[in-house]
Amino acid sequence: TWAELRRSAIDGTRVPLRELCPTLPAGLRSVLERALEVDPARRTPTARALADQLERALRGRRRLAAAFAGIV
Repeated sequence: TWAELRRSAIDGTRVPLRELCPTLPAGLRSVLERALEVDPARRTPTARALADQLERALRGRRRLAAAFAGIV
């Protein structure tokens, strides 16, 4: 919930994205978790780097969907 997210931002804890959105693809979840790191040294360093990571994650999802489109 928004209240949990707000509280986690204040106290430095975070509800795992897997719990908030179980259907979030692993690659996208990984990118978002890194962007949301509390420790700046572990966080995605720039907006450009985040955009590149998101694009790669989404591009991979589109390729996977296209590959399975002919099977299903």
